[in-house]
Amino acid sequence: MKTVLTIAAALISTATLLGASPASASTQGYDQYRRAVLGDTTVDAPAAATRTALVAGSYAQYLINNGATKQDALASASRVGEQARYASVALQTPAAKLSPVQAYAKSIGNEVVSDRGAAAVTNAE
Repeated sequence: MKTVLTIAAALISTATLLGASPASASTQGYDQYRRAVLGDTTVDAPAAATRTALVAGSYAQYLINNGATKQDALASASRVGEQARYASVALQTPAAKLSPVQAYAKSIGNEVVSDRGAAAVTNAE
């Protein structure tokens, strides 16, 4: 009798483990569908990937926007009392570079397909 209970417990725990991962993967996809397509606001969005980076203050950012290097801007800002801080920053994928033909096609409203440097424009050529 003890052997039968041990085997039954092992089978139940194995079935639970095997059933947990596909269910969570499909639930995650269905949650994304509910948020994006159905507009369900009760489902939380997944957390964005982040990294810790040195964030320039407002004056240093002003200097960077006007052409100073980040190191020079941080040094100048620290001389007037502004301190840079470390903060959690969301990761962003770099935008694809468009060729001049692709940029023109996009500017006049045509659909542009970017292949990372290849000149693949749908209907502007």
